[in-house]
Amino acid sequence: MTDLKAPQVPPLERRADVAPLVYPVYREEDALSLFELVSWFHAERWLAAALVVLATLGALGFALLMPPVYRAETLLAPVKHEGNEVSAIVGQLGELAALVGSLPGGAASDRSAEFVAMLRSRALALDFIRENELKRALFSERWDPVSGRWRADAEAPSDLEAYRLFEREVRHVDVDRRTGLVSLAIEWREPRQAAAWANALVAEVNARSRAAAIEEARRSIAYLERQVRAISAVDVRQAVYRLIEQQTKAMAIAAAREEYAFRVIDPAVAPEEPSAPKPLLLALAGFALGLALAVALVLTRRALHAWRAYEARRRGAGQTDS
Repeated sequence: MTDLKAPQVPPLERRADVAPLVYPVYREEDALSLFELVSWFHAERWLAAALVVLATLGALGFALLMPPVYRAETLLAPVKHEGNEVSAIVGQLGELAALVGSLPGGAASDRSAEFVAMLRSRALALDFIRENELKRALFSERWDPVSGRWRADAEAPSDLEAYRLFEREVRHVDVDRRTGLVSLAIEWREPRQAAAWANALVAEVNARSRAAAIEEARRSIAYLERQVRAISAVDVRQAVYRLIEQQTKAMAIAAAREEYAFRVIDPAVAPEEPSAPKPLLLALAGFALGLALAVALVLTRRALHAWRAYEARRRGAGQTDS
């Protein structure tokens, strides 16, 4: 049996014209230690402290210079209108049954969403602004009380501009989804005026919804009275007469019920303390902002210092090699 021997590989000769293989050597950089971080801040302590103090004092001064804003709030409960005998007459009316569903005093209905939408509506806000001449108060910086007109260097605000400011900064409507209660808040510079506006808005919604219900019942009665003349069936005529009677009662109830849309649980009163600004909160916010800026500034300065040192060492190494 022939012995198989491994072939002899001659050693590689190093050639002068072939560059040797270079393997990169990776060196783990030292992580930033807490001691180094503290030492950095200690070295920059006066700059960081000055920045924090300036931010805190600036926020506090801004809070003290801002005019106080008072928040008057009223708590409301939407009124649910229960049904009455009208729903029992629907089966006797034939073609008139489609009308009954929209008649006041018909089937029980929850109109809370409708009343809340009316309280938030642009139409209500614009009418309220016009009736109370709120443009002068909302844009007091443009109004000249001496001449009684808008300043020559300022443009008179439009209705849409007044509504946007009123909706954004003055009127606030919140609905508690769990209880269904509605909160209307008015934020203004005068506490008594804020409370008066909040109560007036609720009264206006109740008045409008009450007037709409009365007008709807009146139109319904007029329609039914015209239709009853063309009905020959005695039982249907009697049903229509009972329906007219119920609509008359519903109209009387709407006229007598002042709180037709919202029942006021807690009316708005003039607040004694302003809701904004809060000097302490703004000072704390300024302190936090100043601290964050100080940290960012110190880290940026140290990063620039390290980069400059690296560039200096690189340029020095280049000059040495040359």
